[in-house]
Amino acid sequence: MKDIETKREREKRMVSQMIALYCHRNHHTKGVLCPECAALREKIRAVMRFFRPADDFLSPLSPQSATWWRQSAKKKETERENR
Repeated sequence: MKDIETKREREKRMVSQMIALYCHRNHHTKGVLCPECAALREKIRAVMRFFRPADDFLSPLSPQSATWWRQSAKKKETERENR
């Protein structure tokens, strides 16, 4: 559980740094976000808060989902061979 929280904190920092760099290079700000980028950051936070409970479900690209898909494909292949 601690690993997930650490990963989330690292992702939050990365997104904040990406927005800050974007704002600096495109809107020529120094040390502070322009109103447009600050609003973008708040929208991203709202989206992340909205989807946080969805972590309990498998993402289609998650390793668990990939494992299930491989096992399912192997099972179907075995069934075809046994016919």
